[in-house]
Amino acid sequence: MSARVVIVDRAASERIKLRAMLTRAGYDVTVCSDLAEATVTLAERPADIVLTSAEEVKPLSLLRRDVGVTAASVLALARPEDEGWRIAALQAGAEDVLARDAGEALILATIRRHLKKRSAVRDSALYPDAPGLGGFAEAQALFDQPPPAAGAEDATGPIAIISPRATSLPRSIRMLIERHPGPVEVAPTPAAVERPAALFIVDGGGFPVSGLATDGLYRTVAELEVRAHAEHAASLVLVPPGAEHLGAIALDLGAEEQVADAVTIEELSHRVRRLLRRKAQEDRRRDRLQTTIAAATLDPLTGLCNRRHAIGRLEVLATAAREAGSPFAVMMLDIDHFKAVNDTHGHAAGDRVLIEVARRLRDNLRAIDLVARIGGEEFLVAMPDTSVEQARAAAERLRRVIEGTPFDCTRNPRDALRITMSIGVAIGPGARTDSADLSPGAVIEDLYERADIALYSAKSAGRNTVTVGLTAA
Repeated sequence: MSARVVIVDRAASERIKLRAMLTRAGYDVTVCSDLAEATVTLAERPADIVLTSAEEVKPLSLLRRDVGVTAASVLALARPEDEGWRIAALQAGAEDVLARDAGEALILATIRRHLKKRSAVRDSALYPDAPGLGGFAEAQALFDQPPPAAGAEDATGPIAIISPRATSLPRSIRMLIERHPGPVEVAPTPAAVERPAALFIVDGGGFPVSGLATDGLYRTVAELEVRAHAEHAASLVLVPPGAEHLGAIALDLGAEEQVADAVTIEELSHRVRRLLRRKAQEDRRRDRLQTTIAAATLDPLTGLCNRRHAIGRLEVLATAAREAGSPFAVMMLDIDHFKAVNDTHGHAAGDRVLIEVARRLRDNLRAIDLVARIGGEEFLVAMPDTSVEQARAAAERLRRVIEGTPFDCTRNPRDALRITMSIGVAIGPGARTDSADLSPGAVIEDLYERADIALYSAKSAGRNTVTVGLTAA
């Protein structure tokens, strides 16, 4: 489905021109002659983009939140000489302000960029919340209102300015360097930047803008997408006069915003503060997402995979092993007499034993192996492309690693604990039937059963031993 754009403009000639341009580009376009008409239109059907004159932005920001405009990105148009309207529109919350005479390429590139950003925000809302965490599906505000005083530090992040003409920077950049409260680094290329930055400002006027020489600017913008120190950073390109096409291409290459390098220091400072605040908000969103993923997949005590995640990983492993025709091993490992550790030394000592067991298992397995905590003192190991002989040897190695060094998990070092483990091993793929139609889940269920039976045999044999279960028939 095409993105929906609502045009709000009092000038009929502007409405006709914009509608023709956006319709040719494949957008679903609705035109409105004033704010009252736009209010009714947006209440009936939400928009993705509202393209309006800068004069309309401030009253538009006062619309009630249930009008359907809440989730739209607002782009304002102003005459180049209307500096007051430009900054007023940005302060009212417009996502961006473009000159009325901006070319078709720049307007369309700006719309594409904001649609891409909106899509990324929607995608982040698809992840479920972990208990106790803030939601990802919070309603997206139409306008970027000034942050509360407590969040003022969000706008002081480090800035890197990329310019081949470090000694003759534009006046706006020089003034920004003097005014920005955070650290600022100037470098000729992204590769020359020495420390991570929250925002990269590319001085487009410092690059040749004709012929193949323009590639230098394009490479610089594209390189910001892959440089480690620029990962997730915001980016702003300053475009020299008469080269608006460079701004359009920069946006399509990944720049977050573009503006003429003759921009006033007031507008540039506002854009910088807003980009830094957005960067800080996105960082917090990513942190919440990572915490959510960790809560859903990891055991909080040991940091190993939890049972639920391990089952999913095992099914993937079983599918890959079947396709490759290669065996894999599943081990069930259980700490011997663990209840006695808790009863004698306390649960804190028991937790330290579990943490150390997890560390030793993890440190003595391959990067491709899976290790998980699936119960109180029970662990699971899965080893792809592993034969029965290799699995037996690996299990013996793990048993010796646990037994070989006492666990210093009590308050008194002289009371270091001797911990042992019993291990049951099963080999897959396959199940007790030779049916080729068994699902990965059925294969894993069979392996679990056979590894568990082997573990019980190891316990019955006196513990601190390894037992390999019968292979599938």
